[in-house]
Amino acid sequence: MNNIIYKDNIGVIFIKNNLLDSKITNKNLLDKIYFCLQNMDFLNKNKNKQIILDLTNNDIKYYKKCLDVYKYRKLIKKYNNYVNIIFDSIKKLQNKIDEISHLKSIKYNKNIYNFVKNFKVLKTNFGLSQPKLNDFEKEIYYMLKKYDFDFIIKQNSINVKRINYLKPDFIIGKKINNKLKILVIECDGKQHYDKNHIYYNKLNIERDTIKENYLKNNHISLFRFTLENYGLLTNLIPKFIKSKNILYFGCYYIQNNCSATYNLKVY
Repeated sequence: MNNIIYKDNIGVIFIKNNLLDSKITNKNLLDKIYFCLQNMDFLNKNKNKQIILDLTNNDIKYYKKCLDVYKYRKLIKKYNNYVNIIFDSIKKLQNKIDEISHLKSIKYNKNIYNFVKNFKVLKTNFGLSQPKLNDFEKEIYYMLKKYDFDFIIKQNSINVKRINYLKPDFIIGKKINNKLKILVIECDGKQHYDKNHIYYNKLNIERDTIKENYLKNNHISLFRFTLENYGLLTNLIPKFIKSKNILYFGCYYIQNNCSATYNLKVY
């Protein structure tokens, strides 16, 4: 292309048919454009909403829809990030075309301007963003991933309220003998059990009480761990998998029926 009059890390500007024209040459930017073109219609039509889980449902596919929502959220976040980069890059190139056009008194076609108008920053209607785990929750999550569960759902709302829907830290499922077993795991900071903690309050007590009673009434196992005892998870998970009973460990407002001791390495 011998008629190039400007070149930068985004693209080139050249004269064609007595008009200024431009072309994007940055491979990384072109890859982002390709990704957006491939996904724009799909993401715009499939605005997945948050699922309020009914933990009495015994269909694995029902729970895996939550994981699909997480994948959708992650994909649309990536898409919107790329679109903003594309907008910013093409705007810089467009500004340069305007500058050259003014200096050289040459008109330009609006191909690149019209092209970028096709991209949209997509709005979402599923409420909350991807769950963000603290260090304690991440540690528990990595420990859980060592087991062959059918699904591990992080911080998704369930169909019980105080004012808003309550969210367990983890909802875990495993199909055993053609029956789906559900386990809820909570990672408790001291505000849940230490009356002297600055954030120990009536609200936490109410939420924990409602959640525990909901799980008990619906025959769903619940393990509550603290920073002091979460190493017991490696003993308790096999008990959950093997037991025919609904198990409760570390609960504050319902009776526990499960215990464990440290006979394995504590992580």
